Amino acid sequence: FVKTVASGPQPDDYQNLTSKKLPLLYVVQGTTPEGDDISGMEYEELDVFLPLWKCDQMATPKESVAEKNAEKVVENLYTNFNKFLLDRSNNDQFLKASLEKLNNYLAETAEVKFMINDDISYADCILIPKLHHIRVAAKAYKDFDIPSENVHVWKYLQNVYETDAFTKSCPSDEDIIAHYEKKASCKSQYGNPYVKKNFTW
Repeated sequence: FVKTVASGPQPDDYQNLTSKKLPLLYVVQGTTPEGDDISGMEYEELDVFLPLWKCDQMATPKESVAEKNAEKVVENLYTNFNKFLLDRSNNDQFLKASLEKLNNYLAETAEVKFMINDDISYADCILIPKLHHIRVAAKAYKDFDIPSENVHVWKYLQNVYETDAFTKSCPSDEDIIAHYEKKASCKSQYGNPYVKKNFTW
């Protein structure tokens, strides 16, 4: 199961963990396919945890050309998002260019639900939180919406929001907004990030 942790005061069970980095994956009880016990293990990076399963959906760029190509499409997306948040002139040119690049890629793979196929891949695990953060935080701090003409990006997000793995693990919009409070060049248009939640699909 997945337990989300607010960015404010941490619960007692979180205080007992060794790592204080977020996001953090903690295995309460479980074994790998080879039978290795990983109960109580903490993982700060997906690229350390996911390869334990050696499944096709979680192939790394070194193991899959499709994975390598998918990750390359979004390699600058998050960087351009952060630059946009910091830019006092509100220049969204580079963020829009990255979103258009993603939209064009998704248009070419429109026969499947996600980046590579109908199952979430490693590339999706990288893209989904970043894209959702863009949707929430860019709106809160810059009144920026993902352009409506990026229809394939919006369709992709719809598929994501209908996936249990996302809905059960996604932090609240308030926590996402709070996360970027010191990274943005202006205050959130919603004031205190814990006041209201406006971004439910």
